[in-house]
Amino acid sequence: MTDRGCELTRFPAAAQSLTGGVTGAASRHMSLKVLATLIVVGLSLLLCSAVSAILILNARLATNEETTEAFRLAQTYIDARKELLSNSADPLNEASELVEDVDRAKHVAAVLLHPDGSVHPLQPGHPRATTSRVPAWFAGLIEADRLSVDFPILEGGDAIGTIRLTSDARDEIHEVWLDFRKILPAILVAGATSLTMSLLLVFGILRRIGACSETLRRIRRGDLSARVPSQELQEFAALAGGINDLATHLGRECEQNRQLLSRLITVRESERQRIASDLHDGMGPCFFALNAALHEARNLSAQLPDGVALKQDLKAALAALARHATSLQTESRSVMSDLRPMLTKDTTLADALADLSVNFLDIAPNARVSLAVGKDCPDSFSELVDLSIYRFAQESVLNAIKHGAANRIAIELTCAPADRCQGLTVTVTDNGSGPHYPDVSPSYGQIGIADRTSALGGTYKRPFRTQHGVVTEIWIPCP
Repeated sequence: MTDRGCELTRFPAAAQSLTGGVTGAASRHMSLKVLATLIVVGLSLLLCSAVSAILILNARLATNEETTEAFRLAQTYIDARKELLSNSADPLNEASELVEDVDRAKHVAAVLLHPDGSVHPLQPGHPRATTSRVPAWFAGLIEADRLSVDFPILEGGDAIGTIRLTSDARDEIHEVWLDFRKILPAILVAGATSLTMSLLLVFGILRRIGACSETLRRIRRGDLSARVPSQELQEFAALAGGINDLATHLGRECEQNRQLLSRLITVRESERQRIASDLHDGMGPCFFALNAALHEARNLSAQLPDGVALKQDLKAALAALARHATSLQTESRSVMSDLRPMLTKDTTLADALADLSVNFLDIAPNARVSLAVGKDCPDSFSELVDLSIYRFAQESVLNAIKHGAANRIAIELTCAPADRCQGLTVTVTDNGSGPHYPDVSPSYGQIGIADRTSALGGTYKRPFRTQHGVVTEIWIPCP
């Protein structure tokens, strides 16, 4: 007998409600795996973005500081040379040379403007790095506000031109871009490595949680043989040990409940047998005496002269008494048969079920009850198993005829081969109209079937409608 049998009988309405509740709860909650993956990926992206932002911010501050310092130095240099330009014989030419000297410096640019705003041509200086290979978005992140100042060139008190000094961070931005291109792959590799390790850790934890959840689901379905595999981590080992201990405790409790229920059913059957025996022993002689008295009364009435006025009335009354006595005797035999079916060592379960099928013709002459027994099924099982199967078939066929108005009913016994020992299944299928209300409370007969089946470690399915008709079924593990 396996722990599978401790599963309580699942009635359709309850099962549908339970399934719907679990499904609805699952649909209202996000998966922990998805949530953990999103958090880890988000944190990894945030970390890479934060490192990149810090690098860019530091580069921006350093570039701005260096460009500002170079601009101040160039401004001081031009201020120092500005007085000499005013006293020069050719101030415009001197200014042109000054602009060329300043323009050669890093981080600054200088041009000489005529009064009309045109640029004075200068001798080309050394090649200057440009941002042509630097993305515009990167240059915009690094470069701060440009600095600019104009220095007028005077000759005789009149302005003959202007030196315009501006900050120019193109060469510095180019250098920062080259460095950033070298650092960025390292950041991405570090981020990918951190992401991979984090995901492996998260998935490892979720796998262990999943093992515990799966075991709990199997326990909830009634499989008390389910166990959580051994865990290496201390916390999960404690959790797995607790779940396994719970399953073991529930298994012992269910086994004790099965044994108790089995003893109760055995006691109940013994009491039914005692009542049947008392009825037989007590009412049998009474029926015999009653029939004998009626027979004697009929003989005496036949000896009365035909002229007696009450002779015909007396015969009719005695005939009515005989019919009632016969009906009462038949009903008492039916009651005793229900209390104690004729399951003896000389009668196989198949024979008892066949007799049961024939007996239903008395209450439903148009009904046809067929019986099919699998080739792997033995003639009989234990007394309690045989009686439970008999009671199930009796109650199911009676309900199909009485409540479903069925006229075609099939009883089928199937047994798994002994080497596989998967148990035996008894199915009753009918073409009736039931069940009309699947969520109605179970009847006393169905409660009794559920108790018997549970005591044997099996399961019971209340009648439910399929495309082949109304089906009810019990499963009992290998005796």
